[in-house]
Amino acid sequence: MLKRTIALSAASTAWLVLSVLPGLAARPTTNPGLSHQPTTEATAGSGHQSNVATQHQGGASATHRSTMAACVKAVNKQRNADLKTARQTYTATLKAGADTHRTAVQAADALTHATAKDAAMKAAQDAFKAARTTTRTAFTTARKTAQTAYKTALAACRSAQQAQRTFPQPASSAAKGQNVVVYTDSGFSPSTLMVKKGDTVIFKNTASDAMRVAANPHPLHNGYPTTGGCVSSTFDSCQDIAPVSSWSFEFDIVGTWGYHNHLNPGEGGTIVVQ
Repeated sequence: MLKRTIALSAASTAWLVLSVLPGLAARPTTNPGLSHQPTTEATAGSGHQSNVATQHQGGASATHRSTMAACVKAVNKQRNADLKTARQTYTATLKAGADTHRTAVQAADALTHATAKDAAMKAAQDAFKAARTTTRTAFTTARKTAQTAYKTALAACRSAQQAQRTFPQPASSAAKGQNVVVYTDSGFSPSTLMVKKGDTVIFKNTASDAMRVAANPHPLHNGYPTTGGCVSSTFDSCQDIAPVSSWSFEFDIVGTWGYHNHLNPGEGGTIVVQ
């Protein structure tokens, strides 16, 4: 029963991607960047945050961003539905196994010959344990399949969006220098980035989950020597950065600055400002 659920999950996810992605592919190619979290200017003289979308001329159209958001929302909805179906199937299968076991025990208990009764009881118990193990294995497989299908569909949303985009560097940004750190399911890459004073670093989220960039140490966020952020330093996105979104920060202070993902402090990196 669970094997059929796995097949239906993969098929439903494939249908989902095919139905949503044409809306992305049909969009014009004037959008140079990913969708971004809104940010605000910090105190003069310190590093300041900026919305990357406002730095690029001819930024993403509202329609394009809406289509991408709809794709991600649909993929999330499908994953939740697949996991719910797997859980319901697992529960129903366990119940059916328990009912079968109860019937077998009752039949064994009705036997009058002691040896035959013991053998029947043991056979019923062994069958129940084997069925339970098989059901749990199938449930684990169904969950993994749903998660794999989710990541594949999310990547398809992202690829369709990025295929329609270019990333031109406007003169003002190119002069000051822009650098990119990509957040993936494996963490930040590159783990160490060297930039010049005044350069802007863009943190792009290409992972399947949200992130929040913040200065070390966790949870004080005061390692970058500025004030005025939501916790301490201005080197803090102060809000979650969703998949296929980005956040930028201009480094005005020379030094080596560690940072981490506030949502998963074990992930981090280093910005070296020269």
